[in-house]
Amino acid sequence: ASPGIYLIEIAPTVRVCLQHNQSPVMCFSDIQLRLTSKSHYRSETEYVDLWSKALLAEASNDGMQTKTLVLFKDAPLVWPNLVQPDTCLDNIYFKPRGSLSLEIPVEKMDMMDFLKIRPGDLVCSRYDITNSSGEAVCAVYHFVINKVKDVKNQLMEVIGIKLFMRPVGEHGCRVSEGMRKELKDNPKCELQVINMSDSFNRLFHRLQCMEPKEDNIEEGQEQWSELATEVALGTLNMIHYKHSQGIIEKDPFAITLWEKHGIVLNKTQQKAMKLALTNQFHLIQGPPGTGKSVTGAHLAYIFAKANS
Repeated sequence: ASPGIYLIEIAPTVRVCLQHNQSPVMCFSDIQLRLTSKSHYRSETEYVDLWSKALLAEASNDGMQTKTLVLFKDAPLVWPNLVQPDTCLDNIYFKPRGSLSLEIPVEKMDMMDFLKIRPGDLVCSRYDITNSSGEAVCAVYHFVINKVKDVKNQLMEVIGIKLFMRPVGEHGCRVSEGMRKELKDNPKCELQVINMSDSFNRLFHRLQCMEPKEDNIEEGQEQWSELATEVALGTLNMIHYKHSQGIIEKDPFAITLWEKHGIVLNKTQQKAMKLALTNQFHLIQGPPGTGKSVTGAHLAYIFAKANS
């Protein structure tokens, strides 16, 4: 009735989910990586959706190696409306429309002194229920945190945090008809947070800021620029943009960063940069140590500076 349920109790009140430990990609992603890279994307939403899944498919295995076990007991996880997918034909199931949320009050935030929950962290929620035969079973669902927000009172004092999460994996959150009723009567669950690496969290969070939704942008974060969005979506028209190579000799930042450190492009790299700046698509290749990364850094800076 519920998705693949496999739990092992390794200590009193401590249970480990075999499902996400053995098959993390199935739980937290549902995409073949070759389907992610496209020449054009229909919208920011499609781009964020595909690349979020790709990032999770790449990183979820490493995430399972974390030694930190964070459990919340009796967590009042709030579900949005559950809808039946169009692809649901034989076995009837439902999936949440929108993000789930969990508010953690300040009195339960002692662990936050040494642990920080961030966008990109993974979540495994467990519900102890009784099935139609009267047997005690556990339903398990998997999510990815896409936003963490401070909860403040009228005096603007922080009184807790609120986590927003959504299912990403195709099989990570299939709710049966019976379980849909259980969620209304028994909203509390046991919830495990799986911390991901700092580099993954930063990349995942920045990706979420691409979508033109006000609630995706946190304080200190900026939505993607029009130029960056056009490059990502494949809608960039090179004719509309300037290609000033003179920036490399005149811009104070470029001079300080590159010339004072001896990072000067040779003739081959300069030719590659000129071709890249004047063509819709240009491939730069070469063996290790030939300066591909340096040339790419010059290209990115010049193009952004010329068109900012």
